[in-house]
Amino acid sequence: MKIKSIFILVFLSLIFTFCGKDLKNKKQQKQKQHKLTIEVQNAVDSLSLIDEIRLRGTKRFDDLLKVASNQDLVFLTKNKNPKIRCYAFNGLIINKYPELTDIFFEHLKDTSVIQTRYECTGERTTVMNFMLNYFHPKNIGVKNKFSEIEYNKYNKIAESYKKNIKPVKIENYEKEIKKLQNNDLEYFQDYYCADSKDEDFEVKRKLVKKNIEFVKYEEMVLATAYFEVNGCNSHFPNIERRNDTIILKYQMRNKYPCDEKHRIIEKINFVIFDQYVTKIKTVIAE
Repeated sequence: MKIKSIFILVFLSLIFTFCGKDLKNKKQQKQKQHKLTIEVQNAVDSLSLIDEIRLRGTKRFDDLLKVASNQDLVFLTKNKNPKIRCYAFNGLIINKYPELTDIFFEHLKDTSVIQTRYECTGERTTVMNFMLNYFHPKNIGVKNKFSEIEYNKYNKIAESYKKNIKPVKIENYEKEIKKLQNNDLEYFQDYYCADSKDEDFEVKRKLVKKNIEFVKYEEMVLATAYFEVNGCNSHFPNIERRNDTIILKYQMRNKYPCDEKHRIIEKINFVIFDQYVTKIKTVIAE
């Protein structure tokens, strides 16, 4: 009787094992067969052009969410581009996808390095750490967050990964900008004026269209202008000469896509070397 019972138990365990493997294989096969629509693929290609992961979100990310289903986003968490894996995970968070912990555990060894950006701050971290932050025990409104013991366990792994991240070479910002600026721009002062979160932003926006004020001192010109730009913080003041006119510019330092919804207004004083009579009538923000 005992032998018969043992045989039945072994037989049942084998059935469950093979059934489990079969279900897992079917799930993996289904994921491999999943295909993105042209609209989703175009949104992914567009989002891939951004160098950093913007934690405030961007229009390109919003465009992806408009066309991608949860199934698409789960599929994209396995994308070869680590930025897309993170954006897809973020999309699943927004959609309140119930199996986020499963996605996280699939990326427990994902040591790919990414650069995140939130307004003026950012950090280099790993995909695993990016996903782990969602499950922080003090994260408000998260139903499936980890306990402190669980979080600390995985955070130790995340920290060990971060130790292997090579530091980025720190460039001399002032030297780099000086190379790009016109030699006649002797000096400038830039002042933060407003951003799109301010209640009076629309009122302050009128300053951008305000006539440029300038005063001439012998061989120098002092001009003041207002610029509205995106919140990428990659602009610097510059000037350009066109015949008898000086063009005041707030120029992009890096020519990469930046479409953050966050807008800022900057006030800039230009001190320009100019021994001739010139006109200052145009402002360009690039």
